[in-house]
Amino acid sequence: MVDSISEMEVRILSYGDDSKGCGFVRHTMRCSSSEDLQKLRGSGSPLVYVISMDCLPRLRNFSPPIIDRGIKNKHKGLSEYLMGTREDRIPLIDGNYGSSRQLERSIRTFIINAKNRREDRLFLIGIKNAIFDKLWHDAGESFSKGRRRQDRPYPDIDSADEMASVLLRDLWQRCNVPPELERRFVGSSWKVDLVRRFIILAAGSDTPVLILGDTGTGKEIVARSIHEIGRKGTPFKALNCGGIPDNLFESELFGYKKGSFTGALEDRAGLWEEAKGGTLFLDEIGDLPLLQQVKILRALEDRKIRRLGETTYRPVETRVIAASNRDLSSMTKMGQFREDLYYRLRGIPIHTPALKDHPDDIPLLAEHFWEKITTDIRGVRMQHSPKLSRRVLDELRAYRWPGNARELKMVLNNLYTICGPKEIKERDLRSVFYLQGQDWTTGSFHLSERGIDLLRGDCWRHLRRADDVIRTMRYELTPILGSRKIDNKALASARANLDFHLGELEILCQEHMLFHTDKTYSAVLGFRDRLRDFHDLFQSDIHRAKKYWNETLAADFEAVLTVIFREAERVLGTR
Repeated sequence: MVDSISEMEVRILSYGDDSKGCGFVRHTMRCSSSEDLQKLRGSGSPLVYVISMDCLPRLRNFSPPIIDRGIKNKHKGLSEYLMGTREDRIPLIDGNYGSSRQLERSIRTFIINAKNRREDRLFLIGIKNAIFDKLWHDAGESFSKGRRRQDRPYPDIDSADEMASVLLRDLWQRCNVPPELERRFVGSSWKVDLVRRFIILAAGSDTPVLILGDTGTGKEIVARSIHEIGRKGTPFKALNCGGIPDNLFESELFGYKKGSFTGALEDRAGLWEEAKGGTLFLDEIGDLPLLQQVKILRALEDRKIRRLGETTYRPVETRVIAASNRDLSSMTKMGQFREDLYYRLRGIPIHTPALKDHPDDIPLLAEHFWEKITTDIRGVRMQHSPKLSRRVLDELRAYRWPGNARELKMVLNNLYTICGPKEIKERDLRSVFYLQGQDWTTGSFHLSERGIDLLRGDCWRHLRRADDVIRTMRYELTPILGSRKIDNKALASARANLDFHLGELEILCQEHMLFHTDKTYSAVLGFRDRLRDFHDLFQSDIHRAKKYWNETLAADFEAVLTVIFREAERVLGTR
């Protein structure tokens, strides 16, 4: 060990609470010991420094000593190497990362684990020079002569939601939400903001979108927002699949030739053709009969349609967005919805949350609707229009809103119609509920027999979503990993989809209680960790990924799906 060495200039990228999860922050300093590195350190939280490989040999000789943890195995996490070492030394490791994305995901997971173990030390990770140089360039001059940059705001996420923040922060860096979207899809909770970020993500892609959510949660607003941001100026055509007779469905969607049936007096283009270059919105697609589902699947796969009465096909480049308030995943298992169509539509799934899942947004939504209700057709606020008091807003927040935002808007409309411009009291709101036949006393949620039953329903739906995400990944990965010849275009698409679906699973895993038992939660969590390892391999080395899939992960998929299925059965059996 060398006790002292000549001073060296070190470029450092920090990642931790000092950067608020915003990414990497640049530092440049001259130092000759590990004590010099500690000068940049904050307090109370773990801090990770990333350095280039050409600095590692000199840093290993620093005094006081740095603990050298060698080269990281790609199948192991940072925690296995860096935590549990002596408190008075700085752990250092050769990260052995193939990309900056793998590095950042690994660091985020490590910081979460370190916080849970109340670690507040400094950790050093060496990476390839080319990756470091790219990150250094991308980070920009965050620190310059001691001046700190202004951090970008992030959602207020509780520590229990830390895993959700991994996906959220990825979306934060990739997707900037315009103010008009915030005014259109209202809410300040991270669940609402996640939907807005997915809208931006979907708008920049041609991948089919499937919007799932209860009635009244704003599915059509999401669809129209995706279209207006991504394809503004092109046609937007909507079809309510549950509101059109079977005998008219095909002519409405695909069009017809003159004389093809009684009443066909002229050639007519269908909605799919009219939406060419734009967006076709298939609302309530779960209501479609199986026969009609086949026709939609064929048009999606072939990217061409045929009018009734014609023999030739017409190419159509149309973005398809589908929506449903039904559990399509369960319907596929019961043979009520085609599995191949489901996975074809589920390119980017967006779940619009029920109001009961983000109650803190209810006052904000209520004020948004109330302003519209009390504004005339000229856009002028009506004179003497009352405001909603804090007590009224609190009463609205306490109700569970089975009809979601649509029901909230209806109640507020009725409240204004009945009360007029006078001051609104809590008793007025209760009167509206009574006149509409709603039992206000059951609005508040207590852990009664009814409340326990509702909680079981939430657990069952959560387990079904976990099952759905995992099955989707297996469905998309199996053809790629089972093929001898690698299709580069299909591989690129599968990599992007896996990245997205792993984010979905991260979101689900932060809802610990909704997995019903600790045993099931632990099984899913362990699977998620192994899936992360596979994800890193799949992004960088398809041949090693295939080997890992065949030796480990294929069996893991089957095992975790069995655990989830049995837990869902137990939830139903305890009702």
